[in-house]
Amino acid sequence: MTEINDYVFWRQNLNPLIRPRICTEFEWERAARGADGREYPHGNLVFASDANHGDTYGRRATTVGPDQVGAFTASRSPFAIDSLCGNAAEFARSSLQEGEYVLRGGNYLETANQIRSTNRQLVLGTDRSLAVGLRLCADLK
Repeated sequence: MTEINDYVFWRQNLNPLIRPRICTEFEWERAARGADGREYPHGNLVFASDANHGDTYGRRATTVGPDQVGAFTASRSPFAIDSLCGNAAEFARSSLQEGEYVLRGGNYLETANQIRSTNRQLVLGTDRSLAVGLRLCADLK
């Protein structure tokens, strides 16, 4: 958590017009699901070619791993946000319990069912993994 807080603090000092912060999980889910409550950012079905998840590269140890954000434009959200399902699960503040953190969206190792926009995993702020990322939200100052 220390590294995340240090990063957010650094980002907050780069632009005097915005205040970056860790997204709440409700904000993250709205960005992923849009107004219609879809299962995945792009609709209600996901195929191996839509997003980077366990089936995308055939589950071979030599081919699985994170991809560049935006590599799978088929899974772009209604708000034109890329890589909200699969690739890397994203760290967010819990909207249900103050001081807790969750992972949202699933990662490149998980099944199509596990990368749904409703996927929610409670996590400690000290956990680290190549399969976890961070997306910031920002408020105008």
